[in-house]
Amino acid sequence: MLRCVVVGLLLALATVSARAQNETFRDCETCPEMVVIPAGTYLMGAAKADAKYADSYELAAERPQHQVTIGYRFAIGKFEVTVAEFAAYVAETGVKTSGVCEILTPVEGPDKHKVVGSVKPTPEMQYGVVTVTDADFRTPGAVVTDKHPATCVSRREAVAYLDWLAKKTGKAYRLPSEAEWEYAARAGSTTPYYYGGGPKDLCKYGNFADRNSHYTMKFLAKCAEDPSPVGTAVIGSYQPNAWGLYDMIGNAFEFVEDCSFDNYKGAPTDGSPWRKPSCEAFVQRSYDFSAIPSFLRSPARCLVGNWDDRSNALALRAALSLDDTAWDRKK
Repeated sequence: MLRCVVVGLLLALATVSARAQNETFRDCETCPEMVVIPAGTYLMGAAKADAKYADSYELAAERPQHQVTIGYRFAIGKFEVTVAEFAAYVAETGVKTSGVCEILTPVEGPDKHKVVGSVKPTPEMQYGVVTVTDADFRTPGAVVTDKHPATCVSRREAVAYLDWLAKKTGKAYRLPSEAEWEYAARAGSTTPYYYGGGPKDLCKYGNFADRNSHYTMKFLAKCAEDPSPVGTAVIGSYQPNAWGLYDMIGNAFEFVEDCSFDNYKGAPTDGSPWRKPSCEAFVQRSYDFSAIPSFLRSPARCLVGNWDDRSNALALRAALSLDDTAWDRKK
């Protein structure tokens, strides 16, 4: 997963059916808080305006821009799944979660290259990336709180968590498709950044390599956070988008259902995920706390995720279909 970073450095169904747009709900005490997203149509991918902020390499993966119609309502996590929420799953199932995790460390300041855990030397250490052999979501290379996003969780473990949620609640929890994720992130906007401004306003909305950060690419930032967290920030630390979703840009990469394709030629237009047989590479969205400003645009994509990547810069956000016409509920 951190190859994307390195590139940058070099309730019942009846109740469900009645839910209104932007309503929030939890299906159990320890379940993630969900936000209802309306059906609608939008343009997915990079527009001409994105060329002002991104280079040709980035734009090539985000085009052609195409119309997507999501003809059903769904819900998506208001926040990234937290340490406390993931801990409830671990406590109930007894599943083992400790293991190897790539840790992106600060490259300057008092926390330079500091890490909690057993470090295995790797060539990527020159970028501040170290491998810890005994990390987990509670100690992802550092001490975190219950309200931090759960990181050092692999895609395989994320899917297992969502399967557990589904069995616990009787609802079909899953990852969002890439089209659903971008639709939710844009929240009705058509601009490169969902809040309508440019890079100078990013510090209000996302955790990234701002001018106060301790990460390599901070010189590209147009603003400075105060305070500037090292690593992920507690959920909800920044302003939400127009649909009340937090941390849709920055803080941590997020899993989506889709397999990795180089661009959008032939992509689905109905909100469903783009898949292929024996898929081993997957798209990730949002980017992380070390990201440069162009990576925090709504259409920005990372194309190198796999089943077993774990990173302190990779988290998950739950999704749930609310209508029988959704791609995962059609007979």
